[in-house]
Amino acid sequence: MPETQPVNSAERLVTWPEERADAMSLALILSLGLSAAYAVQRAGLGVPWWLIAQSLGMSALIQAAPSVWPSVPGGEGDRAGGSRFDSDAARLLAGAVALIALAACSRAFGFPLGPLTALAGLAMAVRPLARWWRAASAQRRSIVSVGVLLAMWGADAIWSQGYLAPLLLEDLAATGYANQDTLFHVAISRMLQTYGRVTTGVDGVSPLTYYVGSHWLLSRWADLTGAPVLDTYRVAYPVVLVPLFVRVLAGASSALRRVLHETDAAATPPVTGWPWLTGAGLVGLTPLALRSRLPLWPVVNSESHLIALVVALLALWLLLDAWRAGLVTRVRAGDVGGGAGIVAALLLGCIVAMGWLKVSVMLMFVLGLGYVALRTVLWRSALPASLLVIGSIVSLLTYRAVSPPALATNLRTGDFFVRFVPPTLVPIFVAAVYG
Repeated sequence: MPETQPVNSAERLVTWPEERADAMSLALILSLGLSAAYAVQRAGLGVPWWLIAQSLGMSALIQAAPSVWPSVPGGEGDRAGGSRFDSDAARLLAGAVALIALAACSRAFGFPLGPLTALAGLAMAVRPLARWWRAASAQRRSIVSVGVLLAMWGADAIWSQGYLAPLLLEDLAATGYANQDTLFHVAISRMLQTYGRVTTGVDGVSPLTYYVGSHWLLSRWADLTGAPVLDTYRVAYPVVLVPLFVRVLAGASSALRRVLHETDAAATPPVTGWPWLTGAGLVGLTPLALRSRLPLWPVVNSESHLIALVVALLALWLLLDAWRAGLVTRVRAGDVGGGAGIVAALLLGCIVAMGWLKVSVMLMFVLGLGYVALRTVLWRSALPASLLVIGSIVSLLTYRAVSPPALATNLRTGDFFVRFVPPTLVPIFVAAVYG
């Protein structure tokens, strides 16, 4: 038998472009599958094709951004002498911010730019998706299969939850009953869309203090598409944000694998089969009999939680890319120029966004940053130490801004766990956030 040759580390890194294309393709297939599933559920009762097409184009714009935008000098191809930061996570984040900017323009001009945005997004996605298909990726069958299966699972997990149901209004007209979350979430989004803050507009009525990040985002997307807020919740949220969660989960995992590869090749898991592992992780492997006894629910059921996890994973991905780009080494040496300041600013922005989306995710992320700084001795360097201090202050101020007065004025260590998480469930909660 011929002797088995060891895998060269340089050859293994060549798989990164293929992994990148696979993750983008899985997200786009999932977007397309969820769009088709919504249309099927509305068949015969009026299918909002225009909103579905706009949502699909918005998803394509974000997903295709890393494939279309040119590489930033000083990125992976110029790591020896470059000083600028280059990251697909930053490009995805920029694509999401671009949608918000276009929504602001739509609101300012009084004209929805959603159709033009959708056309631009679909045009951006066609070429990289076609290139991926022609390249006959080793994972192509798995990507397509998992994308279709996740779309089927997502259609059930998302649209069977009352206020997101495609037939919500028809059910309300027929039975007179509807999920109470419908009024709550849509009312908050409409307040933000009308007044710019959570208030009824009546003099003397105090504004509602609440983490309204997801409501604000979906109200902005309603401005972009020209659709009602309720329809934006039911269509744009699953079609755009669920695939984005899968994309950043795959990207952050791949970035972590590459960091481990550089430090310890033996710790690098094989890349084959990751689509099935991702799908199994999202669907869950817990037996139904056990799941009914535990506080477990699909992550896609909560818009605020899912979007907060997207931001947290993007922040983690940024940190891992910064590690690979040598920024951590330069910071330890006292060089805080180049991309280090950009990464620090993006992290602070992500912390604030997490707080307005889900306070629990923000608190766990800041605690995780502190743990990493201690384990890597980065706290001895000026920039990481300053980032930790500023991040802690920012998270505290954000907590006070989004919490009711009774909680914001009496904050103490572990306050969130004491007031909202039963002691017996704290380990499960921590595992769920980090898992």
